[in-house]
Amino acid sequence: MNEKNPPNDFTGLWIYKCPTGMVYEREFVHGVEHGVYRHKLSSGVVLREGRKLDGLDHGNVTLRDSEGNELTNYRFSYGTGTHRIYTSSGSLGWEISYKGGLQQGTKRHYINGKVESVQEYLNGQKI
Repeated sequence: MNEKNPPNDFTGLWIYKCPTGMVYEREFVHGVEHGVYRHKLSSGVVLREGRKLDGLDHGNVTLRDSEGNELTNYRFSYGTGTHRIYTSSGSLGWEISYKGGLQQGTKRHYINGKVESVQEYLNGQKI
């Protein structure tokens, strides 16, 4: 399997190896993401791990650095929560708020620990 997305009605574990070496594992039920997902380095270290419920982030999301050390752990409820994205150096790069699976509220971009830019979203659209 080396297609980015599975067939429309796929059920099972879909694995995609990106040309950069990253490996993306996603579970599907009848073509909808449902179950555990992992973003892994070619070394096998899991950088991001979470769960989807009917296509929406739901439950705990764990982020790790390239050595496998936990950076943060946060929770989503039916697609509502705030994703955190870290740089390769382990510093916070972005915070992106979601509601019901769509960007909603404030998206912050950080550089060297300081807010570099702020964007507001409503129902998935930048305002």
